[in-house]
Amino acid sequence: MKNFETIKSEIVDSTLVRIYKTLEPFTTFWFEGLGNLLSYKFIIEIEGGIKYELGYDYLLEWNDEEKIVELKTDFKNKYYNKKIIDLISDFEDESIYLKLEDEMVLYHDNTFGSELGFEKYSNIFDEKGKLI
Repeated sequence: MKNFETIKSEIVDSTLVRIYKTLEPFTTFWFEGLGNLLSYKFIIEIEGGIKYELGYDYLLEWNDEEKIVELKTDFKNKYYNKKIIDLISDFEDESIYLKLEDEMVLYHDNTFGSELGFEKYSNIFDEKGKLI
């Protein structure tokens, strides 16, 4: 398995092409009041067809062993074909964030199952780059 800095050097300055999720959840868990929550794996594809699994707290080369489907969101046109300018690993909340050229950030939020977070950098990090 490659370390974070190696993967970061492969991803930074590349273009985000697509985002996928696994067809089947990799885990489920009970959340009182909401029921059974499903967790999926998110996979990012950069130019050249290279794919990485974007976990909440890890980033790995995708192994192509599971069926995946392209993620269809209302805001996908806002992050597709954007340059990835930084890959941030925050040690406070143990999360991985992809910072895009337009100061937007993508991340895997697992608070209530699996959600793809997409927010302004300034809503997540302060001017010194610290998690708010």
